[in-house]
Amino acid sequence: MKMFGQLTADKAGYAKKDRKGRQEILCILGVFQKMHELDIKPNVVTFSAILNACSRCNSFEDASMLLEELRLFDNQVYGVAHGLLMGYRGNVWVKAQSLFDEVKQMDCSTASAFYNALTDMLWHFGQKKGAQLVVLEGKRRNVWDNAWSNSRLDLHLMSSGAARAMVHAWLLNIHSIVYQGQQLPNLLRMGQAQQSSRRQCLETSS
Repeated sequence: MKMFGQLTADKAGYAKKDRKGRQEILCILGVFQKMHELDIKPNVVTFSAILNACSRCNSFEDASMLLEELRLFDNQVYGVAHGLLMGYRGNVWVKAQSLFDEVKQMDCSTASAFYNALTDMLWHFGQKKGAQLVVLEGKRRNVWDNAWSNSRLDLHLMSSGAARAMVHAWLLNIHSIVYQGQQLPNLLRMGQAQQSSRRQCLETSS
């Protein structure tokens, strides 16, 4: 009986959490509808906030539904995000390149926040290939200054999802260097900021 009661309570908790998640989605859509009526154009900060909200959705389906609805307001940004979330199909990467060109015009912190938010959402819902493509594109466009070299990876400006995707891509690059018979540096260093703003470094002798 005690176990049955616990299961019932857990089920009720999940249902409550699901209702709260759906209410948040409706709230976001309501805000965007009002912005549209007032002819207020969302900016990159707004997009980053929405992508962060997607990462907190209770399910892949909820995140997909939110982005699908938001495409009515801005098909470029949310069309790209939705396309990457659905698995990198069609010409979504061509559209993503155009979007990244626009983001490049922003200041570094704004651009970094956008890449972090997009990568977090993709990594959270298991689209690891898409997440790695995004962080590598960010690296190519110098979104995170001096973040990557063959001997050093600096993660202190990256979100959790972006850092994980970058570490994975960096280790694949190290593997490729070894596979090709090239010599690794004597020291590999990986750094990430702590709450005290000091970097925690992992050093490995090759």
